[in-house]
Amino acid sequence: AHGDCLVPRRCKEDPPLGLWVMIQRNKHCELDPDRIARLDSIKCVWKPSDQQWEEMFAKVEQYQQRHRDCLVPKHYKEDPS
Repeated sequence: AHGDCLVPRRCKEDPPLGLWVMIQRNKHCELDPDRIARLDSIKCVWKPSDQQWEEMFAKVEQYQQRHRDCLVPKHYKEDPS
């Protein structure tokens, strides 16, 4: 159990699942509204890049609060998560 619906396209544990989720994401605009609602109800991540952006934004926000700037060094290792 991973606790999220961020299934990678190349899911090592279950390759058919990764492919199926990728197809659902790609056909999101064509899916029946009931299917979209069902996927939304389990917190399906439609755009994984958006999820990663939000996670990285939260990290830079924490950095800014801690250091009072956003000048994160290239090899910054401190990660409070």
